Amino acid sequence: MSNRDASHSSTGSLPQPARLTFYTVALQCSAAPEIGCGSRAKPVLLRLELVFGINEAWLSRAGTELAIVWAEGGASKARIATFEAILKEENLTATELAGEARARALKEFQSGSGWHRAKDVDRLSVEEARTIAARLSRRVQATTPLTETKAETLRNALADTLKKRFLGSPDEASPSPEQEQEAFLQAAAGYLNETELTALREAIASGLCPLPGEA
Repeated sequence: MSNRDASHSSTGSLPQPARLTFYTVALQCSAAPEIGCGSRAKPVLLRLELVFGINEAWLSRAGTELAIVWAEGGASKARIATFEAILKEENLTATELAGEARARALKEFQSGSGWHRAKDVDRLSVEEARTIAARLSRRVQATTPLTETKAETLRNALADTLKKRFLGSPDEASPSPEQEQEAFLQAAAGYLNETELTALREAIASGLCPLPGEA
């Protein structure tokens, strides 16, 4: 199934271009900059789709653009005002695309891939979790070589820990760095020795975001 399936549309087909507005937004993952942040974007998309007059809200895979499918009649001043109020409450700014930038976004949207609604952005969160887990595992292996089996087990354990956090309720408080480290260490404690756990602590202490030269 593609990331943007035309059957998801409320009309059962691609919306008419006149009912589409595209905006630039900043919803990328800091720890996986090449994709949008699913856990950050999901509540925003859900709120927007509750607005009278907005049929659908979509985020680009990169997390840099938002597509709004307006109901019949287009985007009235009242609808746009409500849209802008929600973004302000979410500490987001958006700039409407026009001209060639809009034409490019429309073409990409109509291609049927690379766009996500609220119910689909969990895929981005899962991808983010795997990206971070692989990064931490590589840091460990750079100082303490692991067997491929142990390295794969570590990646999976770290990814599962992150997925539980990213896919949890948005009302849950984010863990402190100490709590996050403890969760990672507990996930790995069953199969890493003390030297390897020390390497994992050091890897976590460097942060989840990519360091210079890291993927």
